[in-house]
Amino acid sequence: MSKLKNSDLIAVICLLVISLLAEVFVFNFRYFEELAARAPHMTVKASDFTGTKDCVLGENGLMVAQNSMFIIGNPGIQVNSLKFNTNSGTSFTVDVTFKDENSSKSEINAGSWTVDPSVTGSDHIRFITSGKCSQITFYVSSALSSPEITSVELNSPYFQFRFARLALLFFILLFIYLVRRKKLWDRHFDLSNSGHRDVLFFIFFAAALLSVTLCFLYGSTQTFSADMENDGDCYRLLTEAFSHGSLSFLGAPPEALKLLSNPYDNSARNFSYIFDSAYFNGHYYCYFGITPIITLLLPFKLLTGLYMPTSFACLIFMLILLFALTLLYCKITERWFPHIGFMPFICGAAAVLFGSNLFWLIARPMFYELAVLCALCFLLLGLLLLMRAQNAKHPVLTLCFSGLCFALMVAARPTFLFYLASALPFILPLIIKKDGKYRLQGKNAAAFFAPLAVFAVILMAYNFARFGSPFNFGQQYQLTVSDVRFNKVTDFAAIPGGIYHYFFAPLGVDLTYPFFHIIGTDPTTSSGFYYNQPMAGVFNFPLLLILFASVYIIKRIPKKRIDLKHFAAILLIASLVITYLDITLAGVLERYLLDIMPMLTLVSIILWFELIEHFRQKGAAGPVAKLFCVICMVTAVISTLCSAVGEYGIQLQNNPQIYQKLAAMFEFWR
Repeated sequence: MSKLKNSDLIAVICLLVISLLAEVFVFNFRYFEELAARAPHMTVKASDFTGTKDCVLGENGLMVAQNSMFIIGNPGIQVNSLKFNTNSGTSFTVDVTFKDENSSKSEINAGSWTVDPSVTGSDHIRFITSGKCSQITFYVSSALSSPEITSVELNSPYFQFRFARLALLFFILLFIYLVRRKKLWDRHFDLSNSGHRDVLFFIFFAAALLSVTLCFLYGSTQTFSADMENDGDCYRLLTEAFSHGSLSFLGAPPEALKLLSNPYDNSARNFSYIFDSAYFNGHYYCYFGITPIITLLLPFKLLTGLYMPTSFACLIFMLILLFALTLLYCKITERWFPHIGFMPFICGAAAVLFGSNLFWLIARPMFYELAVLCALCFLLLGLLLLMRAQNAKHPVLTLCFSGLCFALMVAARPTFLFYLASALPFILPLIIKKDGKYRLQGKNAAAFFAPLAVFAVILMAYNFARFGSPFNFGQQYQLTVSDVRFNKVTDFAAIPGGIYHYFFAPLGVDLTYPFFHIIGTDPTTSSGFYYNQPMAGVFNFPLLLILFASVYIIKRIPKKRIDLKHFAAILLIASLVITYLDITLAGVLERYLLDIMPMLTLVSIILWFELIEHFRQKGAAGPVAKLFCVICMVTAVISTLCSAVGEYGIQLQNNPQIYQKLAAMFEFWR
């Protein structure tokens, strides 16, 4: 045993040394590159800058401003790097171009850089001229409070040692070592094993920690307050209305809105109003589902007298969602794939939690995202409870709670009604018993369907009281960027463009952190606003590419697992139907894609596991399992990077310093 421990200790030390050497010589190769070039050091004072535009030369330096410019003329040496020396603590962005012996007549773009005194190393800019440099031009933007530049140093090598990068590389190498040393490829996942459970909990904890971090970095202006803040948050306004016994918002719409012949025409509303509310018969309403109100926001208000910030409500539902998704994933594996290996299971868990774009919903936690988070949360809880009902001590009670969760799901997002069909493979065997003949299990049926029926009546009454129709949720009365009353499920012309953007719209990929970017696309149809929003189709994520073979794989699932076949098929069909409704009735947005992404990720995991099981029976599961693990990790990385900034890069806008520190850590080649 001591020999084993000693060998492990030696291996850990070697991995630490390798990580340290990589940090010094690989991640800082530009430093040694500059030293090898032996270019002379030069300091150019602000008083020697030329070609200044919209700048003010003070006693200590040059004060730059938005859209200002200055030039370092004819330094006459090869330039490998720059260092800005500043007096102020404010940041600015600078675009750098230069001319050298190889481009004496045209400028070469050296890139855009953000100089922030609070971020170590951001005052250094690295580029390499071809021979002697004849001119360096600086174009300043995003300048706050007129930062002052005292001088610019040419060829000032900078060594950038990052402990976080060192630790990250070390833990990656340590994980690879443990996989090989402990022969984890040869092990089956066993929930009764405390070590296996700890690894699963670590993955869940990492996802939860990232969610908490993103939520608090969002920096909402909302607080836990006794008074409503007039911020146009429809859920908080509806909480206020419900607490006062009203179905409509308490604030009256402006008279100008009431006088419009078509208040739903965005171009006619040149005055202040509550954006994305529903306007009907002279009142504001909320067309978003009421589940977040009745399950969290209103009870909290009645108990404490305080209004809960919507971002905090999003975080609560996000954490419950991640927990339910983890347990559901375990239940699916335990029920249908008990022989799956440890590594495929763990990598699949990482893909489910980190590869479903879920962080898009918490990076900008507004009332839009709250509706989707709440619906997904109760969908997953409903499925989890339904799968546990077969072996539950109190199946009737479990089925009742499951039915309640599905009812709350529909009340949160009505289009999720089609996900109710995914309950059929589990509920039918519980309510129809087959022992020579079919017999109805009345208690089980009543327990599951009673909450659905009660909520159906409540929702229809709620809709009738507001809009005069039990089936009208008010979506067509929203005050948004277009008159959505013209959106019809029969708008077949929107389908081709919608399918492209939902499934095939590409990610932006470059060498700027976070490297994978959800980008806007130019309009492709007359309903242009649908298609110029930031969007990335599901097939950007390698895990989901197996959906192209979904029909073939599902057909091959044996009859002894007919419930698995039906469950996977129903989830796919329901996702396509919801996609169709989103395209025709709402449009194309990345947050709408979250209506289907978690479910498609689960289906993809099921298809991959089925493929691994097929090859396991043939004695050749190893290569497929390893390919699956690689694809899972790639998917998790891509999804996390592209979704963590949030819609319109809100996290990047709110926390530029944090993202610049991350960029400095990962963009070591700059």
